[in-house]
Amino acid sequence: MANHVIDPSYFDDVIAEFSFSYDWYHCTGMDVDDYGNQKNTFTKLPLVGSLQPHGKRRTPNKVGMVEVSTYDFYCKSIYRIDNGDFIKYQNDWLIVVSVEPYDEYGVRMVSLESANPAQYRDLLEAQKALTGEKII
Repeated sequence: MANHVIDPSYFDDVIAEFSFSYDWYHCTGMDVDDYGNQKNTFTKLPLVGSLQPHGKRRTPNKVGMVEVSTYDFYCKSIYRIDNGDFIKYQNDWLIVVSVEPYDEYGVRMVSLESANPAQYRDLLEAQKALTGEKII
């Protein structure tokens, strides 16, 4: 069987056809205060890609069983999404939990989970600063 070559620009066209715009909160820095609390800083950037629902699962939490939605996200490899970044989808916050170690044919794939924004006070502060609700 002969080897064949796939044109990587084909995948750019596929992503462009099935993609939407999202707000991407990229973690740009981390500080630790005097009490040992970690505080991240975020930058809001536009992100274009395809979000695919992957299902829901129930996990135990301090307050009981919590339902967590999981997603796969595909975008062009120019976006350097990393663990700990957030994507805002409708009124839900999704946190990046894993990133594929390589980009195949110029496509980046990440896995996301629904996140409770109350657990990430630094994210809420960054969003309020970006929307003008809070003046830094």
